[in-house]
Amino acid sequence: MKRYRQEFGNAALAYLGLFSIGFFILTFIYDWIQEEKAYRQGNHPSYQLEQGVETFQGEKGFTVKY
Repeated sequence: MKRYRQEFGNAALAYLGLFSIGFFILTFIYDWIQEEKAYRQGNHPSYQLEQGVETFQGEKGFTVKY
């Protein structure tokens, strides 16, 4: 009975680890797809910086384009 419990615990930990890794990978892919969509629609911050019309030099050296 004790051996069964130990094997079950090891299997549970293995499945939990695989689930965590899979969830992380899927979240990363989903976030990447959302960023690509935002960039193609022109809503992404880096795209807006590239397409900025006017430049305003703010305090502390930050450059804001709008």
